[in-house]
Amino acid sequence: NIRKNEENEEILEASMAKTAISLVGRAITFFGKESMSFHGDKGLLRNAANKDQSGYDPKYDYENRLEIHLLIGLSDTELGKEKTTATLRDIFSELDELVPPFPNNLDADDTQHETERAVLSQIDRHVDLRIHVLLRSPRCQDQSDLIIPCTKYTSPANYEKLEKWTESYNVAEKLYDKKLINGIGFDGVYVEDVRKFIQKCRIKPQIYRGDVYQALEGYGRRMGVGNHISDGKELQQVLQDHNVTFLSSNVAGHVLENKHLRPHAYGLLQHLGSVLYHAHREYNEQNGVDSIISTNLKGGEYYTVPRLILAYLVKRKVGVLPHAYKAEHLADDAPESVSSLASFLSERRLAEIGMALKAMISEKDLPEDHGLGMEGEHDAAAVFHNEVGQEVYLFRILDDIGSEKEVAIPPERGGIVEHGHSAVIIANPGDKFAVYRADGKRIDNFLTLNTVPGGAEDFVLQL
Repeated sequence: NIRKNEENEEILEASMAKTAISLVGRAITFFGKESMSFHGDKGLLRNAANKDQSGYDPKYDYENRLEIHLLIGLSDTELGKEKTTATLRDIFSELDELVPPFPNNLDADDTQHETERAVLSQIDRHVDLRIHVLLRSPRCQDQSDLIIPCTKYTSPANYEKLEKWTESYNVAEKLYDKKLINGIGFDGVYVEDVRKFIQKCRIKPQIYRGDVYQALEGYGRRMGVGNHISDGKELQQVLQDHNVTFLSSNVAGHVLENKHLRPHAYGLLQHLGSVLYHAHREYNEQNGVDSIISTNLKGGEYYTVPRLILAYLVKRKVGVLPHAYKAEHLADDAPESVSSLASFLSERRLAEIGMALKAMISEKDLPEDHGLGMEGEHDAAAVFHNEVGQEVYLFRILDDIGSEKEVAIPPERGGIVEHGHSAVIIANPGDKFAVYRADGKRIDNFLTLNTVPGGAEDFVLQL
């Protein structure tokens, strides 16, 4: 019954997706034409059809056209050559006049030529609609009917699903060859399957869509708990090896759903939004940089927490899907807004934001007196990662009239680090630290923070 309900939900989801595509197509057409009417034609439509020296590829004035990326996810019920072809054909028909017509025969050699002509004669040049097809992980099951990686248990049923998945990917490859779609990717696929699927693909995927938890585990500064660190890092390493971009969806929504349960971590993000806003504005004024850094329609002089989260991930080379729809959120999440802040973030600030985000999605809030988020951009971050197997205790080494004195860092400031956890200590470049086990034995020699102002250095603590 559970399996039947899941199938019914996927069928309903596919039906709703078709309706959504139709509405998206209408919205794209409307906003594209509104944008053009606002800026004026000025011959742009005629210029858009100009060809380069080869005589084939049209040149578009992208500054005066609306560029939109449409992600299409294929689920279990749409796998297999025939079903995938039918699904995508329906979607293309709903986007009539926004994309070239879907070919009658994907295997025909002359389709490419027909497609190039269609680009010039049939699509709406007010917009530049780029389609990306993402294949979700097949619902492979083990002997206990638990969902598992398809490559982990090769039963006849799982083998059949893998074959259908491969057929669907082949359809996407042919559409990519004919320049009818602009990208192929995976949607929530297990890392074991990602590794296997990439080996079988003729055209490597460009996108992997996952959740924000995977992004924070895989692309942060090793800050996590237990085995989750290695799981996220393994996926990140596979994607990086094959130049696949991680795309995280509904980033702010997933993180902020715990803001009332993690008041100290959320408060740190809010405080950093204010500190960074004023520091960024001061930097721009001193360097004559013309940058729009206002954040909301209410005139507040701070960066919002959602923009801070998005900028953090973009700085870590993670793509983001904000899922915003309100005017103030759309302005806040605009690429210009996010990229401007991301380029300003120092490694020290990234370490602080990373600690707050990890707390937001974990079961433990930051302590009230965490010592992070102080004003001034000249301090640095010492990031300690405990892989000793037991608690460790951190000490600062201070000059004391010609000698060195060890001063314990308070626990609430990160002075006690549990195994598998990390701590961020804000200090000055050149500061020294000592690390002790619970039995009083020191780990290694004194550790020196060798980085520049605003920088960060990782210290992996091991026996």
